[in-house]
Amino acid sequence: MIGQGRVIYVGTVSKTLSPTLRLGYMVFLARLWSPLSDASRSPIDIASFEHEALASIIKTGAYESHVRMMRRLNAERRAVFLNALAEAFGDEVDIVGTSAGLHVVVSFNHLTGSDEERFAACARQEGVGIYPISRLYAAPTDRRAGFIFGYASMPVEEIG
Repeated sequence: MIGQGRVIYVGTVSKTLSPTLRLGYMVFLARLWSPLSDASRSPIDIASFEHEALASIIKTGAYESHVRMMRRLNAERRAVFLNALAEAFGDEVDIVGTSAGLHVVVSFNHLTGSDEERFAACARQEGVGIYPISRLYAAPTDRRAGFIFGYASMPVEEIG
């Protein structure tokens, strides 16, 4: 039904502004306002200060400018981070999820899943927060150790 005015875009600004704001948005044709507002009956006031501020920065173009800046900065962070991993570990690791996003999954070729918690604890002692992927499995498996590494909140100069 695309092209017939029945598409509603729904999104959030949690990753682009702040997850603590818990702000979302919907884009739809004005004629859908009444049916949508009747269906929602939510106790949440959608005309909150935060929503008004978000609407203002969208209208002025400040949000789009912010998103462009953050994309450039996160692309730089990602490149520096991947380069640092390659320099430190070379062929000892396989990295998945490098094309976009704010984190990657790194598998270590000479560690097993049973090494993950110990390795993560050692990393935390050095100030590096990583998350073992074993926590994502329902049952233990015999596989390489893997970790989720996030880099979005790290200053570029500290990534190495």
